[in-house]
Amino acid sequence: MHDANPRGSCLFDRGAAAALLIYTALACLFFGRGLAGHFADFHVGKYLGDPGQCIWFLAWLPHALASGRNPVFTDAIWAPAGMNLSWTTWLPLEALIAWPLTANLGPVASYNFLALISLPLAAWSAFVLCRYASESWWAALVGGYLFGFSGYMLYYLWTGDLNLIAVFPIPLAVHAVMRAYNGELGPRALVGWLAALLAMLFALFTELFATATMFGVIAITLALILFSGLPRERLHALLPPILISYLLALLIISPYLYYILSAPLPKAPIWPIGLYAADLYFFLLPSPASALGQLGLARRLAASVPNAPYVGYSYLGPVMLAIVAAFAWRRWREPRGRFLSVLFFIVAVLSLGPELTVGGRPLLPMPALALYGLPLLRNALAARFTMYLGLILALIMALWLSGGAAGLYTKCAMAALAVLFLLPNLSAAYWDTPADTPEFFASGAYSHYLQPDEIAVVVPYGWSGNSMLWQAQSGMYFRMAGGYTGMPPAEFQHWPAMIALFNGTYLPDPETQLKAFLAAHKVTAVLADQRAKDSPDAKQRRDYRTVLAALGPAPVEDGGVLIYRFTPATLAPWGDLKPLDLERRVDETRFNALLEAADRYVQSGAEPTLLSPARLERRGLIRGDWVAGPNILIGQGMWARGHTDGTFEVGTFGSRGALAGLNARYRPDALRVRTAPISTAENPDGAEALELMVMTFDRNGLARAAALARSSSTRDAAASPPPPPARAMH
Repeated sequence: MHDANPRGSCLFDRGAAAALLIYTALACLFFGRGLAGHFADFHVGKYLGDPGQCIWFLAWLPHALASGRNPVFTDAIWAPAGMNLSWTTWLPLEALIAWPLTANLGPVASYNFLALISLPLAAWSAFVLCRYASESWWAALVGGYLFGFSGYMLYYLWTGDLNLIAVFPIPLAVHAVMRAYNGELGPRALVGWLAALLAMLFALFTELFATATMFGVIAITLALILFSGLPRERLHALLPPILISYLLALLIISPYLYYILSAPLPKAPIWPIGLYAADLYFFLLPSPASALGQLGLARRLAASVPNAPYVGYSYLGPVMLAIVAAFAWRRWREPRGRFLSVLFFIVAVLSLGPELTVGGRPLLPMPALALYGLPLLRNALAARFTMYLGLILALIMALWLSGGAAGLYTKCAMAALAVLFLLPNLSAAYWDTPADTPEFFASGAYSHYLQPDEIAVVVPYGWSGNSMLWQAQSGMYFRMAGGYTGMPPAEFQHWPAMIALFNGTYLPDPETQLKAFLAAHKVTAVLADQRAKDSPDAKQRRDYRTVLAALGPAPVEDGGVLIYRFTPATLAPWGDLKPLDLERRVDETRFNALLEAADRYVQSGAEPTLLSPARLERRGLIRGDWVAGPNILIGQGMWARGHTDGTFEVGTFGSRGALAGLNARYRPDALRVRTAPISTAENPDGAEALELMVMTFDRNGLARAAALARSSSTRDAAASPPPPPARAMH
């Protein structure tokens, strides 16, 4: 905090405009070269699912408003029940901003525009803050770049998550508070600016609003502790206007807030919190999204760390960490230097998540564990906190460059090295991807086979496919009994066919399972992209095989898509099957196979403590397509673990009612059985409540249980009735 030069308080003068122009040119050079001539049929972002999801959100809101529908609720996906979008990563403000572009060039072009402008806007807003703090244009230019093109921003641009890179209001909010602290903004002006920025941030992404609020409270509390005298009095004077600005912001977004509060709150983190935390190594390991990440040594180091796909979003680089250390050493006696140094440490600790993890090895509990008891923060992923580290680093760099602690040549060299270590991957092909739309959707052929608003299942399904992109490109012509919006709605979580397709796992008795799912959700068409048959993505291949195993040879092919047609009468024989009964069949088949595999593993003399589903898969003891899917709860269908005391854990996830029979059958041979409820958004109580059931056996008990599993599997196969008679499809 300081009495800054008022010349640095202007948001958009010639200096700020020049900085934005430089950042925008760099973004287009780095990420947009491959879009030349393909702005509407290529898109930024390589990660499966996420770019298509964002493109769908950009198309949905204009479609809903133009057709008089509620934009917060949709039955275009997860039909026929639909879902409340307020607890998803939908993009209401971005969709409104890009509406004219969507209407004229389509949602892919809108997505590309927002993706390319997000990093320059973040860099520009950090430039405004850094220039105000440092009173130096060139120091602020470097600081802005280091924030806007940080490891966090590069990673989430690559994954295609527009909601996570729309962070520009955060530095501007800090800038407004600093100006008010220095007496350049009166209380009313602060309320106006801050309320507008907070409302904007909430409409961009609610998680950013929640985490910005949390770190704002931490920063102000820390400042009140470290500062004294007049600075502390100024901070106390800011508290009422900040509180009023929050109240005003909540009033502005109250219609949106109504839908958020009307939806059932998630009772526990939706995603595994330990998985999405920053490993201590991640601060130094560049990802493939950076130029250094392309070096052979960097690739080998990154590949050696568990959760290697997540290397990158918490990358800071050795140069910036060295500058932070030098800054803390020289400025520790100054209140501002001590404040930024301690704040950096606090944010870094929280970004490590619930456990300190080094090289994939959890060592000890961390303070972030306390966050997951808070309603709005329990779904915030700790590694994303590194975005705030990037902002603190930008400020520290700007202050270090503008100070007198080092000579000009040293400053230039360190600034150049900091930029070099954060330089993005220079391959245009790394950033840009063809929309990859089958001719069936691109040419409008779907209208010859589907009626408007007809419900279809599109394969590849869920997170690995582009079904939401194709639906958006069709103008929401048809509805889907599926989608990709994070965790599937509760009504879908208990259908084995949906789980198998969503995660790319093996589906026993596929005809019965899939047709029961289609009948229950009023599906009249299944559309399978033929390219999935030979896709390099294993999940897409498994989805394709599941459909063919369930539905047989395709009756119609057009535009690269297999088209299966059904009527309610066609699916009537499967219409009375309930998801709990269907899941019971799958859970028993899976658990029996896991017991037999674990017993064969132990009897083979293999190291007991290394027992795991992945090791069983590698040894060919369980199906290779049974251990698959993203790291969400419904994808982790198997549990196996050995202990040094000679005991073994075997378990599975499932509905309480579906697991009850397994519990009763195998409990007599187990040393103990533990069950843990899995709380998810809209997760009901009773028989359909999801839980983890883990049984602990000694060696003899495991052998008895495996023998019982073998006899049960044989008996069930012999007693199983034939499937309902197939009827002609048309």
